[in-house]
Amino acid sequence: MDVLTSSLYGTVLCLAVLGLTSAGVSTDVTFRVEEDVVLPCEVPKTSALRVLEWKRDGLGSDYVFYFRDSSASESFQNVLYRGRVKLQDPQMTDGNMAVILSNPSLSDAGTYTCHVVMDTETTQTVRLKVEEPPNLGLMVGLPVGLVAVVAAAVGGFLYVHKRKNDSPV
Repeated sequence: MDVLTSSLYGTVLCLAVLGLTSAGVSTDVTFRVEEDVVLPCEVPKTSALRVLEWKRDGLGSDYVFYFRDSSASESFQNVLYRGRVKLQDPQMTDGNMAVILSNPSLSDAGTYTCHVVMDTETTQTVRLKVEEPPNLGLMVGLPVGLVAVVAAAVGGFLYVHKRKNDSPV
């Protein structure tokens, strides 16, 4: 096979793969601990859904969410996500493949991948970031401490002033 024919086959194969696979959208989502968070994934609905896989970097072959044959399957789901992940729209209307992660924690931050198989395949990435909760100790403690210092200063001033007035000259 000559170089031209080899290049032509390589180009055709590459175009065929690109035509069947759509990679792409990358989204950043920020959440607060203990507030449900939506991991978005929307694809053009070209045909019946064959497989929906949600994975997270670092979980190996386990899934965050796995859907096949018209139902979700917990048997392939990582134990850390069981009972905490569900479809945002169970009918997946208009290609909405988003999932809701309930009761998220700091350890849920990371990169998630939504892989959808219909007549074509689509992969989307979501980077889940944690918004640190406000430091309530500082928010409450600082004003209370400030009030205590002011009260002590006023009390001290009044005590010293009273002692001065009560002492014989």
